[in-house]
Amino acid sequence: MRGKKIRKWFIVSIVSIVGLLLVSFLGVSGVLAKKTTVEYWSFRTEMEPQGQHLLWVKKGFEATHPNIKLNLVWAGQNLLQRVRPRLVVGNPPDVIVYNQPGIDRLIEEGLLYPLDELMNQKAFDQDILFKDTFVPLILESSRLVSKGRYYCAPRDVTVSGFFYNKKMFEDFGLKVPETWSEFKNVCEVLKSNGIAPLSQDGTVSFYNDWYFLWFASRLAGAEKVLATGLNKPGTSWKDPEFLQAAKMVRELRDKGYFVKGFEGSAYPGSQMDWARGVTAMIFCGSWLPNEVSNVMPEGFQFGIFRFPAIEGGKGDPTTIELWPFPYAIPKDAKHIPEAMEFIRYALSKKVALEQVKSARIPSAIKGVPSPIDGMSEMLASANKFVSNKQGLAYAAPEWLSNVLEPLDDLLIWGKITPQEFIKRLDEKHRAYYEIEKKKK
Repeated sequence: MRGKKIRKWFIVSIVSIVGLLLVSFLGVSGVLAKKTTVEYWSFRTEMEPQGQHLLWVKKGFEATHPNIKLNLVWAGQNLLQRVRPRLVVGNPPDVIVYNQPGIDRLIEEGLLYPLDELMNQKAFDQDILFKDTFVPLILESSRLVSKGRYYCAPRDVTVSGFFYNKKMFEDFGLKVPETWSEFKNVCEVLKSNGIAPLSQDGTVSFYNDWYFLWFASRLAGAEKVLATGLNKPGTSWKDPEFLQAAKMVRELRDKGYFVKGFEGSAYPGSQMDWARGVTAMIFCGSWLPNEVSNVMPEGFQFGIFRFPAIEGGKGDPTTIELWPFPYAIPKDAKHIPEAMEFIRYALSKKVALEQVKSARIPSAIKGVPSPIDGMSEMLASANKFVSNKQGLAYAAPEWLSNVLEPLDDLLIWGKITPQEFIKRLDEKHRAYYEIEKKKK
């Protein structure tokens, strides 16, 4: 009798365990079997190449997931401001994609859902884990992992560098410069042949401050630039490397390397000049080809190279600026399993290859070639990636816009000397952090 009871108990236990395993195994599939609409907010616009690519992704996703519809919302560049009220009240969209600094702020505020479960699933079209499909350095160095957990998944990446007209370089026998001396020689050759070396939208502070920050990074090191901007102990803008950086910005202007009238050029005027062949080079992010594709002549050949090394500089000359645009799921999203499945599909290798082909946007997925000549070499040779503006765009955005950029504009316009720039930068910097200290 006792043996029968034990056997009966054993059978019931096995059935229960199998049942639980089936529920666990079929749980997500069961959820995905329900007809659902996933709300996805993008900062892109419908008519730009990346927007058209997203429509292609939507079509493919809905074809392979007939029970899930994707409601694609074109939220625009102010996506973060528009979505925040919905995040706060607990009624957010299911998926958002935005730049890394913005997503990182949402992570720190505890507004995003962890993606560890997704990262440990099988990739959509590769026989590896989803997390292993990414370029490791992009995943590891881009602050996409917080407190040991994944909170977002990088879709595409932005890289900054000098875009150059390859035909002009060939016509004048120029090679891609690796050092600043070589860069200045390129500028002199171009200028002597009646070509403006550099495009620059001088009314765009975001573009102007790139030069000072890159000079400072190559001279002092990216870590020191970030630490100084954050007012870390023992740092000062009065250090000689920063004055030298300011002098090098002024030299670009004084030697006439920027296109004539750049001080009044408004976005996207100078970018268009470069695309039409008025200038030879422009320092910009990898969004540039998309923004000027409608004015590029047929057959226009261009490449990209990193900011050159400065002889005697302390910074790693291979360091490049890179920041991803990741997918994220708000913690109060209504359709989390479906949102994860969309991200798994949207970051498949097939989709990444099409993204590079049709939208010319670099992908964060391994084994996907870069759409811009020279970018693969930049990525492969970099010992380190830094985020936008040497990390300051994320770590100190208010300092950047209120302290550095107004003074940097005056410097690049020739309104103040390098010495005055450093003096006023140091004063405004200390005043800014005194106010910040009182707020705490």
